[in-house]
Amino acid sequence: MSECKRMVFLIALLLLLLHAAARAHAQDSSAGTGSISGRVSADGRAAPGVTLVLQSAEPGAAGALISRATTDGEGRFRINGIAAGRYNLAPITPAFVAQTNSGDYGPPGKALSLRHGEAAEGVDFVLTRGGVITGRVMDEDGKPIITTHVRLIRVEAGESFSLVTLFIPSMLETDDRGAYRIYGIPPGRYILAAGESAQSGAIRAGGKRGFYRRTFYPNAADEWKAETVVVTPGGEVTGIDIALGRLEQTYDVTGRIIDAKSGQTMPDTTFAYVAVKEDGRLSDTLGYGLRSGPKGEFRIGNLLPGSYAAFVISDGRGNFYSDPVFFEVSTREVSGLEIKVLRGSSLSGMVVVEGAGDAAALSKLSKIPLGAFMYQPELNGRGIFQSRLNADGTFSLNGLRPGRLMVALDDSLVARGFTLLRVERNGGEQHDDIDIAPGAQVTGVRIVLAFRGDGAHQ
Repeated sequence: MSECKRMVFLIALLLLLLHAAARAHAQDSSAGTGSISGRVSADGRAAPGVTLVLQSAEPGAAGALISRATTDGEGRFRINGIAAGRYNLAPITPAFVAQTNSGDYGPPGKALSLRHGEAAEGVDFVLTRGGVITGRVMDEDGKPIITTHVRLIRVEAGESFSLVTLFIPSMLETDDRGAYRIYGIPPGRYILAAGESAQSGAIRAGGKRGFYRRTFYPNAADEWKAETVVVTPGGEVTGIDIALGRLEQTYDVTGRIIDAKSGQTMPDTTFAYVAVKEDGRLSDTLGYGLRSGPKGEFRIGNLLPGSYAAFVISDGRGNFYSDPVFFEVSTREVSGLEIKVLRGSSLSGMVVVEGAGDAAALSKLSKIPLGAFMYQPELNGRGIFQSRLNADGTFSLNGLRPGRLMVALDDSLVARGFTLLRVERNGGEQHDDIDIAPGAQVTGVRIVLAFRGDGAHQ
């Protein structure tokens, strides 16, 4: 893909937010006795075999999968064993769209708020066939551009813009003719774009040399000059062709990673880079999985012109970090960057399951990814650290930056039956985030979980 391969940095960010979600529930989740039932129909008839997903809508944990169900021959479904809380229930129907609670077409799903033991009945969905947009993406000579990515952007009330996320992202790619076909689009007004822009926050992960600058249908440089495409229920809009300009050059960035104290080079050290947006904020996607060479040297290849930041991150093997190094890519290669590594702090302790005496719950401890979020103003608040638990429930987070740290769990553990109840330190409950001083070794942390069993939440 010519569009950068996005790391799920935003998904990784959910690791740090489940703590807030657990407090919002503020109850023993083992007492999940609520239920949701309803019917799905399309074209005036029952819609059998439709999958519905139930996701958390608690502040900070929105999107965490709770359960799923499939409609029967009469289009009916039921989900049992749901704890009190706020949720979103959505049918997964790529070619159809569903109305929201307000009756307007938009992101699929209905918002629900369940009390303890409540049975929410009559949660029905009436599906309407979505619209279709087709077209081609071509270069300045009219030749097709293959496997490039098309962006579908909804024009909201007040002339604001929002990127549309589809069930099947592959439909946004062009084929060997440069053609694309996007279906299941909710009725509304849209603009389309192809090509790349560093200011969008997107970053590359390999791909061919060169890039096409982002262009909006039919050949506009920005969204305000793009032509609007109107989509109606079941309607098809054809001939939405986007004409890109010439292929422009990308550049490489080289440098080395050194120990800030000794000045020695640091081989085989993990680092990352991120695009810096026009407003100075860091993007939500991270160039990850990069390591320095045997002499501490590194290379970041095939970058678009724009602003970036690079920094060392701990991979769990070493106790170090770095401040971000900002750099610009314009019309030439960038060389001589130095990322200076500093000694990090650490945090260690134990995870326990409160009230769980069965071996099944305790055996899952070694499979739990433990995460932590550290508030870092110099990185716009981002900082994710992760550690696998040992068989006895102990853990250690290394390479921590100075600042405030919040412990969390991987969001997949919600579906497996675990809930984070509280964090304790030195025998007392830790109500606030943990302060990490430079070079500190924080010990005595105890993370207390509840286990509600697998049941319908698998």
